[in-house]
Amino acid sequence: MKHRNILLLLLVHNILCFSSFGQTSKTIFDKLDNSLENQFGNKFSFSVLVADNESILFDKNYGIAGTSTKTKTGQNTLFHIASITKSITAVGIFKLVEGKNISLSDSISKFFNNVPPGKQSITLADLLCHESGFGQNYVNYGINNSNYAINALLNDSLISIPGTEFHYSNQNFELLALIIEKVTGLKYEDYIRKIILNPLKMSDTFFWDEVRENKNVADIDGEFADSLLNRNWDYIGSGGIYSTTGDLYKFIKGVIDHRVISSQMTELMLTVQYETGSGTGICYGWYKNERPNWESSEIWSRGTESWGHNAVVRWFPGKEKIIIVCTNSGEIGDKKNTGNRLISDYIADFLWH
Repeated sequence: MKHRNILLLLLVHNILCFSSFGQTSKTIFDKLDNSLENQFGNKFSFSVLVADNESILFDKNYGIAGTSTKTKTGQNTLFHIASITKSITAVGIFKLVEGKNISLSDSISKFFNNVPPGKQSITLADLLCHESGFGQNYVNYGINNSNYAINALLNDSLISIPGTEFHYSNQNFELLALIIEKVTGLKYEDYIRKIILNPLKMSDTFFWDEVRENKNVADIDGEFADSLLNRNWDYIGSGGIYSTTGDLYKFIKGVIDHRVISSQMTELMLTVQYETGSGTGICYGWYKNERPNWESSEIWSRGTESWGHNAVVRWFPGKEKIIIVCTNSGEIGDKKNTGNRLISDYIADFLWH
């Protein structure tokens, strides 16, 4: 009887603790909701999602997505995720590595003819880690023919010897997308949809030319020329994807849970290959930083566009938490001060300070 009483007390204690945690968590996120509304709710359109490794804890939308129609930001509001596309491309490349279709040590000469001597040593690893030597020159602006795109890239000047320096460039991931098409025989978009979007049920994720008439896209600054709304190699592989916080959660969870590539491939992809002068760890298509103020490392992917859309996916393994933010805030003072940075930092401070 004594043992039964002890077990009963332990059961009651656990139930009360679980209930208390649930109430505390709800209270914290209610406060976060009010705080985000007060701080940013009237400034721009944005969506926020916070999750642990198992489930979504907080999923809210703020502001007006369409000022002319007075449409409120909702779960299906689309934001351009810009360079987060590069992380998606990286997963696509690692799927091919896993299938032994390609190797990270392969030179681009394996895939393209007439590669100039100075570029023949560029490997897939160099492209994924922004060590190819390419600058950010937008040489494929408006080009929709893949052969023309390859020629434009191969004829562009390098600013450093391949494999020696970090220079962030969209051109690295445009080349990776072209390699995907060479190896698979599929359009980049069809391949990404086949191996990532469809398996992960990312039904609210679209490519640039698919959102021309979509009413759910959050407001942008200015207008685009029709030629830029058509498929062109200035953004394929490096940007050009529109999505939601909900779909980005499906994506990062798919990576964490090894639902697209194996645990071995995932670990390799997210392993730091070198650090920049600022201390950012460069992984294959992803980044990693230590965050002692939040008592965790952080694996992240961020995208920002000049017309105001910006987004971030931040995974904190030490906290077993994910923070995702999409906004159309534009630059708030300078290029490093955008809604996704401000809000995601604000959430992390709110939760862990």
